Amino acid sequence: MKNNWKYLLLSFIGILICILTFKVEIDARQLHNVFGSYKYLGFGIIFIIGLISSSIIYYMFSKNLKLEKIFLYMVIPIGLLYIFIIPLGRAPDENTHFYRSYEISIGNLIAKKDKMQQGGDYLPENINQIFGDSTKYKDEVKNRNIKASNKKKFISFPNTSMYSFITYFPQVLGITLGRILNLPILWIAFLGRITNFLVWVTLMYFAIKLIPFKKLSLLMIMFLPMMLQEAISLSADALTNGTTFLFISYILYFRYTENTKIKKKHMIIISLIAILMSICKIVYLPLCLLIFLIPKQKFENKKQKFAWIGILALQVSIISFFFFYLTTGYVLRTDSNIDTISQIHYILNNPFRYLLVAFRTIYKDFHLFVVSFVGEALCWYDITISPVFTKLMWIIIIMVIILDNVQLKVNYYLLYVFVTLSVIALIFTSEYLSWTPVGSLSIEGIQGRYFIPLFIPCLMMFNFNKLQYDFKKIYKYLFMIMIFINISVLATLFVAHVG
Repeated sequence: MKNNWKYLLLSFIGILICILTFKVEIDARQLHNVFGSYKYLGFGIIFIIGLISSSIIYYMFSKNLKLEKIFLYMVIPIGLLYIFIIPLGRAPDENTHFYRSYEISIGNLIAKKDKMQQGGDYLPENINQIFGDSTKYKDEVKNRNIKASNKKKFISFPNTSMYSFITYFPQVLGITLGRILNLPILWIAFLGRITNFLVWVTLMYFAIKLIPFKKLSLLMIMFLPMMLQEAISLSADALTNGTTFLFISYILYFRYTENTKIKKKHMIIISLIAILMSICKIVYLPLCLLIFLIPKQKFENKKQKFAWIGILALQVSIISFFFFYLTTGYVLRTDSNIDTISQIHYILNNPFRYLLVAFRTIYKDFHLFVVSFVGEALCWYDITISPVFTKLMWIIIIMVIILDNVQLKVNYYLLYVFVTLSVIALIFTSEYLSWTPVGSLSIEGIQGRYFIPLFIPCLMMFNFNKLQYDFKKIYKYLFMIMIFINISVLATLFVAHVG
């Protein structure tokens, strides 16, 4: 007890803050009549969850478990809480992601078009009833027994119809199982959430396992509320984030792990991950350039390395642009002032003015990018967590970037910088072409979560080799703080959807 008084004190403070968060949310939303005496039951549940969490964290770190196992043991229960506490349709664009996944599950790999050239398909006419105004748990209870109608109507989902069918294979697994079992639509959607989450967990587990250093940094980023919200939703971001992190970790494994040789099976796996990553979102295509980090000594000879890179570049380019070509005829928005062709002409004829628009966007929305990266505003950006938690998460991120250092010679700084800036440029340009009205002075639609896949390249640019500190001493404290933040966030989400 005496040796662990700091940990016990921090656990007590964390549990107390979680309970206070729950109480403050009830007071702020004036839900005393709804909760009544049950709020004390809520206090008890939060206390038990906090106590169990802190005990498990202490046990895992005292046993020196590998960080990928700590990730696995903690993310599954936390993730399941997110799955059922956030109502269906409350994650951004989750309804349209569900429509696209459902369409694929019935064998329609390519979306159809309506008269306005917007993507969609003929789906059960009541499929959208589980969303509608489903912002509370009572709506889910009301809609829990609705089964898919045999009658169909055209459902429009322009923003997700352009995504490749491959991007949705995790959700389709669960949705297909639900359809085979003839479950109500609500439970079909929940199965899609679960399989999407499990695939994300698998990818992230191997990402942490393979990366030869900075493991704690990855562990922390996995528990950001924004990361978890996307992972448990029906969004395609779960697979996108999972493949990008796994790809970069695999590359760094062969770059910095001694006595490793890259064999044909490794080339095939890396190639498949790279292709999948670029199909998910073409804006992350420049990340494939990190493959040049693998030294020629890892191959049989120099010729094998460049032959493989050349073939992979050709495969990624052809497949990515093939799927991009399939979606060129779809219209995202029918606004009269949204004109992709005019925007392309503007960029080509006024490149410096476009750069000014980009820099103006960064200046104007920088705070939004920072808070939305970690998840200060969740669901449809209408559930706000305490700014104190946001600042605390950024303090933890900065601490792990500084302290989770490794004594190695990091070359290829220009490559990391080029890849990072290229992805940022593509993110800005894609949003400019798709969502920004002609003549706008800033770019619309950019969110902080789009920059999450750039976390590892940024880590590699900020490695403090000269800093000598035994970071392992505070591993468990930082991780426990991150877990208690998530418990507080879950309490906020729960209260927000009651009533």
